[in-house]
Formats: sequence, C-alpha cells, structure tokens
Amino acid sequence: MWYGALIFSALLANQTPEPYDRGRFTIKVANDDFGSGYDEAFTSGLEATFRVSPAPARSLRKLFPDSLKDSFAHEYWSLFLGQEIYTPALLISADLEILQRDRPYAGWLFGGLMWEGALRHSLFAEKGTSFLSARLTAGATGPQTQTEALQRYWHAFIRDVLRRRRLPDDPKGWGVYQVPNHVGVNLGLSYEGEIGRLEHSSSWFLENHGSRWGVRAGALVEGRLGNMWIDGAVGLSMYAGLLPEMVFAEFTPWTQQKGEKQDAFPLAIYFFGNGRLIGSAYNALLDGPPGYENNYPERHHILTKIEAGFAIRVSAVEFSFRHTMLSPELKKRPPGAVWLQNYGTINLSVAYF
Repeated sequence: MWYGALIFSALLANQTPEPYDRGRFTIKVANDDFGSGYDEAFTSGLEATFRVSPAPARSLRKLFPDSLKDSFAHEYWSLFLGQEIYTPALLISADLEILQRDRPYAGWLFGGLMWEGALRHSLFAEKGTSFLSARLTAGATGPQTQTEALQRYWHAFIRDVLRRRRLPDDPKGWGVYQVPNHVGVNLGLSYEGEIGRLEHSSSWFLENHGSRWGVRAGALVEGRLGNMWIDGAVGLSMYAGLLPEMVFAEFTPWTQQKGEKQDAFPLAIYFFGNGRLIGSAYNALLDGPPGYENNYPERHHILTKIEAGFAIRVSAVEFSFRHTMLSPELKKRPPGAVWLQNYGTINLSVAYF
C-alpha cells in the first residue's frame, strides 16, 4: 500500500485542471437490511474510494493503440479500502454440526489500486461509449481481520438505536466455523460497451446540464483472477432517464469541461438495470484458501445476478441506490435460509474540480 500511496501522491501533484471531475471521493455502503433484512450470505460491506485524474504525461491512454487514444474522455486512478462480512443463515447457533450445512463466517478486509477509463468508442456500436477498469486488490480473511468484534458491535448498536430487544441477532458461531487466516491478492478486469441508444433531440439540457433524455443499452464482460476468486461474467445493461454523455451504474464520468458555459452544471436523473451470468471456478470464502482442507458444503459454479436502481447527480454530488439479487450459491439450502440473496448498496460520490 505504501507504493500505491507514493504513486498516488505523484498523480495528485500533476492533475489536469480541465474536466469537471478532476477527482472524486466515494463512499459505498452495502447491507442486506436494504434488501431481504436477513443476515446471511453477503450481509454487509463498506468501501471508500479516492479517485484522481492523472496528468497527460502519466496517463495510461498512451499505451493504447493510436485509434483509441483520441477516444478517451476520462481517466481515473484510485485508491480504495473496504471490508465485507459473510455469514451463515443461523446466527444464533454455535453447533458445528448445524453450521457445517451452511457457508462459513468470513470477513474480507481489503485495499488496493484501480484504473478506470471512459471512451467515446464501443466494441459493439459504431457510435457508442464504453468503460474499462482494472482493479488490483490485496486483503486478508480470518480472525486476524477482527470482523467478529465489528459485527457484534454493529448489531448491538442497531439494537440500542432502534430500541429492539433481540434483533439483529448477536452472532454466536464466529469462533466455531470461520474461514481461516489467509492473505489474498486478486486482479479484476471489466468492460462495458454501449450497444445502442434512443435520445430526445432537444439540446437545452445538453447545453445547460451536459445531459439529455434517452434510453441506452450496453453489454458487460468481467473477470477476476487470484487466490481469492477465479470467475467471469457476461451480461446486459440498460439506462433510462436524463443521461449524460457517458453513464454507468456506479457513477457518471462527466465529460463536460469547465468554462464551456459559465452557468452550466452537471445534472442527471436516471434508472438502470443489468443482468449477469456468472461462472465461478474458485471462491476462497466458500471453498477455503488454496491447500486448505475443509468440510464446507457443495456450491453452484454457475450463478445469475440481477440488479436495478437509480442515480441522481446535481453538480458535484451524486447519489445512487442499487438493489442486487443473486441466485443461491449453495447446492443444498440450509434450513431457514432464503432462496435468493438480496441486498442494497448506497453510493455517495462527491467530485472536486
């Protein structure tokens, strides 16, 4: 992480002053209380991301073919830090025989570097946009992450604030059935390219706010490789509403330049949805770390994921909510478990100029 911080400080010293979004700070909060309300499988996550736009001399766009260099509208370098919590369905049990019918407790504490590029070019449409990202993540699992203490504290805090007597349950099985200590490194790559669009011809919103009413469709390709996850996914995405030139589910990389119109400011309001077919060869949180012998239950290697949500951006502030539904990961659903994993994610992003 120290090397990443040094690289990042150099980028900060030489940012380009031209785009509206020289950089961004984003907080992402995910929790099943925003979905099913049940603490099981993926139950919560928190991630902070600090993005900057590098100076042209340090931009990675120069590594791309000449035909693509001029297509770049935006480029970000990012540092991120986060934690995720995974639990079995029955939090109140400390009986190993019962717990072994379900997924193990797991905490994933991680950080890393990310590169993102927005292009006025798509592999799937002559006139389209696309988004590329590469994400290098390093982190740890097991008791060393102190996730048990965090979840116990958080559940006690919720009970006190909401004046509940019991719910959410105090987890009992962390010390009995938990993914062991493990250091993980993963590389993730993703591409989303526009397939087509229908837009209203009015130019008022475009001139004043850098956006216009329309509907857009895209295709997704993703993959992860490392000793935490080995998987890949393909899917389709859809966006509808008041859309900027470039739009993606997490945030909008604004291409409008400051000074083009003094009284103009970014404005976007839209709904989005996507569906993915996922092939998972390896998952350290379900299969155990490499070389680890476990009694974890059998799982599915083909999954489906559906997401839907909305995003609102006014000037430098963007807020979005995404609801996620994931098909069952385990082949035998334990007693009391929900069939679909349901959780929601809130993103709050602030751009600085």
